Amino acid sequence: MNISSVANKKKRIAKQVVLDAIVCDALAKSFIFKIKGHSGFFSCTRCEAQGVYKCNRLCFPAIDEKEENRTHESFISKMQEKHHLANTEMSILINLPNVNIINVFCLDYMHLCCLGVTKKLLKLWLFLKSKGPKNVRITSIKLNEINLKYSKSKHVLPLISLGNLGV
Repeated sequence: MNISSVANKKKRIAKQVVLDAIVCDALAKSFIFKIKGHSGFFSCTRCEAQGVYKCNRLCFPAIDEKEENRTHESFISKMQEKHHLANTEMSILINLPNVNIINVFCLDYMHLCCLGVTKKLLKLWLFLKSKGPKNVRITSIKLNEINLKYSKSKHVLPLISLGNLGV
């Protein structure tokens, strides 16, 4: 992308800007792209596979010969209509020259890995109904100790924490 309107008091300076990556979380990415949210059946931004539910989780099966990777061209032409929001214009980012809209966005590691894995581990450690192995569960004495430390540090922790686990 060339920006030729950078002004320096007496002369114009042309600079070339290279856009390597755009980093945002999954929610912001779907908003910017104007596509289905991260929990939709056709929400994968890298492939055109339909998601399937397994163990109360939306998963995208491994891409085989039949499924194609999503491309810049297929995104712009809205080849998979179910991926895009109905009755909306395309994102203005498709107008950026020499930018592959699919590859320029990083995958959201926090939502894809960290939050789900951490939530699952906490449930295995803390809840009897989780059916996790008994040898990894936290004893009630240890849990009371953790709760005490947690309640003492509430004033320095963010508002969103264990509340999403149903604790």
